[in-house]
Amino acid sequence: MRIAIVVSTQVRDPIEKIRLNLSLLSDAFPTAKIIAGIWSYEKDKVDDIKSLVDDVVLIDEPVIHYDPYIDNPNAVSDWNYQKKLKNPNERHKHQTKQLLVHNELMKRYQNDFDVIVRARWDTTIGIDLNFMQFAHECMNIPATIAISTRRDYHKSILTIGEVSSWEYPFLKHECDRTNKIVTSATCEMLLDNGIIIHRVSDWNCELVDRLHNNSRLLAAEFGWYQILVEGTSHHKWKHYDGGATITRTVIKSDRDILKKYESICNYN
Repeated sequence: MRIAIVVSTQVRDPIEKIRLNLSLLSDAFPTAKIIAGIWSYEKDKVDDIKSLVDDVVLIDEPVIHYDPYIDNPNAVSDWNYQKKLKNPNERHKHQTKQLLVHNELMKRYQNDFDVIVRARWDTTIGIDLNFMQFAHECMNIPATIAISTRRDYHKSILTIGEVSSWEYPFLKHECDRTNKIVTSATCEMLLDNGIIIHRVSDWNCELVDRLHNNSRLLAAEFGWYQILVEGTSHHKWKHYDGGATITRTVIKSDRDILKKYESICNYN
């Protein structure tokens, strides 16, 4: 199984944090190559990054000609989507870019790999977890796998627990102490604040381009679901709580454990 860790979106964090994040990903998927997508306006950061990855691709930032929520008000009926319409934000217009940059990278590498681990530059994953099992699961079910924390429930990246799948299409969980249900929401989204693992054959570059050109590509987690669940032949997905999150939201107890790894990674 040929695996690529595909990292993209805006490079915000200092190189020390990026080095840690890439090291953790590389340790978790030891046979994988790391492919980096960088917006061409950030080309001054290439020299710092190219020593940490196997390949770097500069990509022109796309022009977004529509608002993915306002122009698609009935795309998803769930409250997670509808609340975006009630609280419009200028940044919503930029939330399809993460899919578009991934699409450009897939166009270049879709013949070279079987499984893709999609991450952001500011994605931090846990240690001492068997992430390779999810790459195999992705291929064998087959299904798209999303792994990330949820701040209202499972905050640690050092453990993982399954909470939802195509067989039970809800983001539903219970309080650890009282077993009281905290959240129950129909799920037509792939949470994207951690990592997304998908088969190369499940990514349809033509579909992404067509939806974008027709102002129908949805934003963020709804767009990932649109392509990697609705857009596949199997329509299967699994979400696992824990395991990965955005660097700035790593809880203090996890940060303390990661510090010794960070000191090893920042040797340059």
